[in-house]
Amino acid sequence: IDCVGWSLAARVFPDLAASLEVIGQSPSAPMLPYVTSSQRLPQELDAMRCGILKAAESKEFSEVRAGLLIDGFDFPPADIYRRIDEIENDAIEAGYPNLI
Repeated sequence: IDCVGWSLAARVFPDLAASLEVIGQSPSAPMLPYVTSSQRLPQELDAMRCGILKAAESKEFSEVRAGLLIDGFDFPPADIYRRIDEIENDAIEAGYPNLI
């Protein structure tokens, strides 16, 4: 379970979370990205990013963002997600070949 999922579960099910113990923690990795077609035109991507940023900055959605533990958005370069592959390869080398 990721740290955001854990925090949300602890908020909704505090008794359950209190009965569990963290036994390990993976290295930090980027959050899953929003995914769209690789065939999108640059102007379409710009419009999508603009919409996401508008929602991220809108006072109208501040309570929704807080409820989901979202405090902003970033658009990092795609190669940042190589870190996830590195973590998977490290896990396989450590004997955990079936990651889902």
